[in-house]
Amino acid sequence: MLTGDKFETAKNIGASCKMLQKDDVIYELRNKSDVLRVCSQEGVTQNEELMKKNLRRAIIVQNEALATISSDETYRRFFIQIGKTCEAVICCRVSPKQKADVVRMIKMDDRSLLTMAVGDGNNDVSMINEAHVGVGLFGNEGLRAVQASDFAIPQFQMLWRLIFLHGRTRYATISSFILYFFYKNVALTMPHYFYAFSCGFSAMTVFDEWYIQLFNIVFTSMPVLLLGIFDWEVHPQLDGKAFEGALPLVYYSGQHRLLFNFQQFIRN
Repeated sequence: MLTGDKFETAKNIGASCKMLQKDDVIYELRNKSDVLRVCSQEGVTQNEELMKKNLRRAIIVQNEALATISSDETYRRFFIQIGKTCEAVICCRVSPKQKADVVRMIKMDDRSLLTMAVGDGNNDVSMINEAHVGVGLFGNEGLRAVQASDFAIPQFQMLWRLIFLHGRTRYATISSFILYFFYKNVALTMPHYFYAFSCGFSAMTVFDEWYIQLFNIVFTSMPVLLLGIFDWEVHPQLDGKAFEGALPLVYYSGQHRLLFNFQQFIRN
């Protein structure tokens, strides 16, 4: 969470939205001395020991400490190494530029990852533009965030539906649709290819002209419609609570391209 609120306010917000819990081990980075203590090899070792004990961990970073981390490659590397294992990372009192710097920091650490930024105000525009996917909320601070985003939602609670249903579930449907698109066109063109040997490569068609024109419009359109209407791993009426225990594992199929690749094309 990246916010311009002060330290205590950001901490209370994190607790109210259940990012922070009562028993969490919280790393508080307020100034450079805290960065020297936590963002070090000793801090990484201590964090690994807490992981072995299955203790929840979280980081709250103030703008002064974040500036120190951003200016040094060593601090930045240790901070990301610890932050990736924590349940929550909260950056408070940050400027619009620092919000974009945090997103850029994550992108540069692992270029295979996709980042998404969600904001509702003018100070979130730079962060939304920096992320791979930007989501804007219609808020009281204007429409700048919405205009700069890739997707716009009226309420924050709809983010779950956007990410899980339209993001993850629709990825499976679109992958099946594209594969079906290739298969049906292969079924139409391969007979012409083999028929060319019989007609002396005279460009004659083995099918009637009307059949070719209606192939995509009528004959093969119904499976596409049925696929889009009924192929739901999770029905849109449901909230997906049954899948919360499997998060974020359910997204690995898209991250690793398991449903749409050359092997999948040949196998199906």
